[in-house]
Amino acid sequence: MVLIELIVILAGLRSPGVAEARASSACCSRPAWPCAVDSTTMDTARLSVTHGTYFLTGAGNIDIAVSAADGLCEPSQRGLALRASSQELEVSVDFLVRPQPNRLAEGWTVLAFGTFDAYSPLQLENAEGQVFPGFGSLSQIVLPSELKFRLFRSTVDDGSERYLLELTSLSNMPGQMSGRDDAIVTGQSDSSSGDVYWSVGCSVPGSARYVSTNGAARSRLAAMGDAIDAGRILLRSVYPQPNTAPVRGISVGLGFESGQVHGFDDPALDDSVLASRIVSELRDEAAREAEILAATAVPTDRPGVRYDTVASSVPEQWSRVAGWLSLSSEPVRQKRNLGDGTWPRELIEFADRVDTLPDIYRLSLLPTFELFDRERMRSERAMMVEIWALVAEEEGVENIPSLEAGVSAWTFVPEFVPIAGLDGSFLVVDTRPGELTGCVTLFDKVDADAAGPQWNSISAMLSDLASSFDAGTLFDGAWRPSLIDGGVEWT
Repeated sequence: MVLIELIVILAGLRSPGVAEARASSACCSRPAWPCAVDSTTMDTARLSVTHGTYFLTGAGNIDIAVSAADGLCEPSQRGLALRASSQELEVSVDFLVRPQPNRLAEGWTVLAFGTFDAYSPLQLENAEGQVFPGFGSLSQIVLPSELKFRLFRSTVDDGSERYLLELTSLSNMPGQMSGRDDAIVTGQSDSSSGDVYWSVGCSVPGSARYVSTNGAARSRLAAMGDAIDAGRILLRSVYPQPNTAPVRGISVGLGFESGQVHGFDDPALDDSVLASRIVSELRDEAAREAEILAATAVPTDRPGVRYDTVASSVPEQWSRVAGWLSLSSEPVRQKRNLGDGTWPRELIEFADRVDTLPDIYRLSLLPTFELFDRERMRSERAMMVEIWALVAEEEGVENIPSLEAGVSAWTFVPEFVPIAGLDGSFLVVDTRPGELTGCVTLFDKVDADAAGPQWNSISAMLSDLASSFDAGTLFDGAWRPSLIDGGVEWT
């Protein structure tokens, strides 16, 4: 079948052309539109295109937030490029005169979303500039406007090809920046200044890889909507077969909050229900983190470390761990960067072994963190030092951290080397001089290193880990391991 490129372009007004467009009314076989009655103005036409190119003329500054596949939705010199696989297709343009409801109707799937600026009247044209009649609702858009678009494709397999381009005005709906209902609003004000960052991610089946996408929106409400749309697209791309979504759900981040959420693979699930799940999971995860922090926090007046396991030998303790995993205990010798010269011996020995550790164990050897190889240790340290320095500068905080290992620095100092981490929190080796040099400290994304040192050294941490494997004792005060499907499962 000839691949047809559908290009949606926004630029100036042209007189109606002779391109063929046949108006089509809704019928019982057509899936329900993902919009509310009386909340939109929608036009539908069945188009025949000889050269396979379409244009919606009149705009600029096209920004595609997420698209389901490369080339499916992309800007060109004339606008936004879309692709179809047939010369006969039905196209609908849906202009929302009120915010759309929080629903993704059964029978439709979102392909892409983004924004553009409309400066002149919009019209649907073919490659020769001839206008398709039947899309008069575009004339109702107040100019100039910033518009959000969402592209849908019908999932009903009846031999026809149907697309829906949904347009929502951002600049003309105060307080409804994303075109979604107030039902999604959480306790945080939607009108707060500054961008709200969002992210979604999931594991890749059959491998240890993890894929994600992220962005920013002008409000928490808009960020929630973008995360929902992006999550649906991402999950469909990674898990195209029904009922194959990851058991743990999809990871969702909103601002400084994160959690695992189920339901992105259900095309009939209302956005409002999915948003409620996200809000609930973010709240529950924050409560769990608070409980863990309260249980593990070390009073500032208490000396020493949380666990009193004595330092021993990294090779010795790693050999115990490797034996339980049926791995070789000897590292593959690699050429080290000269920067390792400032690292404690235990840190170098540990990095040698993690560098050759299979990915499945890097992700699962510790219950709450992913282990970092030598390159990742350096890159995460550089990034965190820069981030915390910028935060201090923006907030006008002048902090002179202690030069002694084990004493809270209240920021991420260059002497911290992260050996493991997840979602902005880390286990770091404190290489500052002092009695506790080389200790393993918990660094939290909110409270910095307030929890203090957890182990005297890397070898002490590995000793507790090996004892948990050998004898089933609790690791880090709460976790017991088991080997399942080649990976370590913690309960």
